[in-house]
Amino acid sequence: MAEEPNVEAAQPEKKKPREFVFNDPDSWPECCTEAKNQSPIDIQTSEVKRERFPPFRFKNYRKKFNALIANNGQNLTMVCCDCNEDQILVSGGCFEDEQYELYKIFFKWPAEHEINGQSYPLGVQLVHQSKKYPKMEDALKNNAVVVLEIFADTKNHRHSNIFGTIARQIPQVMKEIKKPAMLNRKIRLADFLPPDTDMYFTYTGSIPSPPCSEGVTWVVFQKPIHICGLQLKMFSCIRDKEGEPILENCRSLQKLNERVIISSEPC
Repeated sequence: MAEEPNVEAAQPEKKKPREFVFNDPDSWPECCTEAKNQSPIDIQTSEVKRERFPPFRFKNYRKKFNALIANNGQNLTMVCCDCNEDQILVSGGCFEDEQYELYKIFFKWPAEHEINGQSYPLGVQLVHQSKKYPKMEDALKNNAVVVLEIFADTKNHRHSNIFGTIARQIPQVMKEIKKPAMLNRKIRLADFLPPDTDMYFTYTGSIPSPPCSEGVTWVVFQKPIHICGLQLKMFSCIRDKEGEPILENCRSLQKLNERVIISSEPC
């Protein structure tokens, strides 16, 4: 009996997808470059629509948690590692009664969004997913992901306790890709929030890196928090996969197209 051909062996070898580079638009996949509702954007305040919202409700944002930071070769990320029982949630505001649970925190230098062409040296992105969808991939498919972005500014030269805690541990992950390090003290998520959380812009955009999934609700707070210059400098010491310093890791600004940006007004 003739031996059946090995169909798998006859298949051409699949090419690995090209790895994208933040400052090289040609390396980004078509799902990012051809889509129409992408992030980040430059928020022009003269073109926003004003709307009244109730206050946000932040659950367990003031509770202290242990946290891990990691260098993924493109960003510094943070996850809370002991918050399974005490979920970190946000609701209210432009989300109404829908509850969103913290998934992960990303740090971008400079911040990705701009306001009237003004950029900030650092952005903190708190990524949440709806409690209806335990898996992030399901939340993305169902437009159930929200990102809170907070700007950090060095103008007042004020030391920040939470950024100080992070900066002290950055040397542990500076050159180690995807090898997390525990912060040496517990943190509160509330320390990332601006003093006035009623002032923000919101619009529908995307994840700002491949696969650039759309249907993401962005909340960009208008007022920055503070970070001192030495703490900020530690972020640009983080190395990429080639061992080069990541001097910036933000995506270029995208076109607003037909979208509407809403500016919050307290009820």
